[in-house]
Amino acid sequence: GSGQITLGPAGTGQRVGATEYGGPGDPSSGTVGASGQSLLAHPDSFAELGGTSFQTATAMGGLAYMTPLRVTWGTRSAIAYKRDFGLGGGPVAGLPRVIDLWWQFAGAL
Repeated sequence: GSGQITLGPAGTGQRVGATEYGGPGDPSSGTVGASGQSLLAHPDSFAELGGTSFQTATAMGGLAYMTPLRVTWGTRSAIAYKRDFGLGGGPVAGLPRVIDLWWQFAGAL
C-alpha cells in the first residue's frame, strides 16, 4: 500500500560496514544530498557507496533513489532512505564499507 514499508523477517539482512557523514565533525560534506534535497530536513538519510553518481555507487547492489533500508545497531533499528551516494573507503571492523549514515540518523541509533 501507499506509504507502507515491507520489511523482511528479522535476521534476513546482511552485516556490512557503515560510517557516519555530515555534521560538525565533517563540515566538508555540506548539508545537501546529491539529489539536491536538504539532509537536515530529511535526517533519515543514507548514502550508498562505491561510485561518483547514483548509477555507479552500487556497493549495496545499486538501490533505487529513496529505497528504504532498515539499519540496526545493537538492539536499535530505524528506517533510512537513500538520498545520497559516495565513494566510500576501506573496511569497517573487517566488513565491506557500503553505506554512509547521515550523522543525525546515526546519532539517533
